[in-house]
Amino acid sequence: MAISVTSIVTFATQINKLNIPGIQDEVRDRLEWTWGLRHGQLDEYLQTFVDPEGVLADDSVFVFPPSKLILDVWLRHERKKFGVRKPHIDKLYKGRTSFEYVVVPVDPASPVATRILVAQVPPHLVLTTTTGKIMKTWGFLPPKESDALSVALLSRANATTISAGWPPLRTSDLNTMYNLHSAWSWADYVPPSFLSETSDQTLVEEDEEEIDYSRPIMIGSGKRISRSEAGSSASCREPKRRLLPSELQQAFASADDDDDAVSSDSHISGVEDPEESARALGDEELEDGAWVQEMENWAAGTAGADEEALLNDAQITDDPRETPRVATSLDLERPDYLSKHKIRTVA
Repeated sequence: MAISVTSIVTFATQINKLNIPGIQDEVRDRLEWTWGLRHGQLDEYLQTFVDPEGVLADDSVFVFPPSKLILDVWLRHERKKFGVRKPHIDKLYKGRTSFEYVVVPVDPASPVATRILVAQVPPHLVLTTTTGKIMKTWGFLPPKESDALSVALLSRANATTISAGWPPLRTSDLNTMYNLHSAWSWADYVPPSFLSETSDQTLVEEDEEEIDYSRPIMIGSGKRISRSEAGSSASCREPKRRLLPSELQQAFASADDDDDAVSSDSHISGVEDPEESARALGDEELEDGAWVQEMENWAAGTAGADEEALLNDAQITDDPRETPRVATSLDLERPDYLSKHKIRTVA
């Protein structure tokens, strides 16, 4: 059974936006952009895959890839630069075409058992449809009810995956799926040039990094952290190179002879001679250093002055406009902040 383009676009559309006019076409454009396809290539791309047993379009089952694949797809999106098209998303799988999935019935009382399914369908299609099914099935639930359903769903899935040697699915994996769904279908930015006829000529693809982001790395203290944490931490960014002690002791390079021509050719370069600028502003004391003598006199005079003279209190006390102020309605037993609707007057 061929994968239905309508089903993919419908599940990729958030349920609170289904009634927006033209939303289907917009979601198509966003999926093509985020998956590294050409504009208008989504239909052609999906025809290359077959929906095994119709599980992608079936509302009665959820399909999950392993936790590692969910993380790999998310890290590819997280490293995406703004306005730069990523390479084709199939490059993420490095030639792998067969994947394992766990199929979980939506209804816990369903007679259909949870099972492992091997299919030639890439994980990003499974993540898109399953997240859309979860949103459609659960709707807008309070956090407590949604968390309880998530725990119950993952418990049923892990009962089968752990026995098959899978690492357990976690609540964080569901949160990652929600974030991917939001970014792919709505929150991501699609440049207008991508929608134009010359998009292939105007857009530049970013090279994929050949790094296994699922492997933990070591930091200085010997603590193991994930590469996603290391990449997002500002403290792990490489600092700029510091100058060596020998470099700090080096003298600054002297100015070239051509620098002397700047002042004489200021009418050409637009740079004025500093001395001419100072004289134009009336600073005639630049050469004789008289301002230095004035500063020394001021420093000598203030060093022996009394602190009270420096405060200049005499001018304030002798000012006839300054009169003493007395609060006539201040209740010392009951401060104003404890009294309601009481206005203090000043005589």
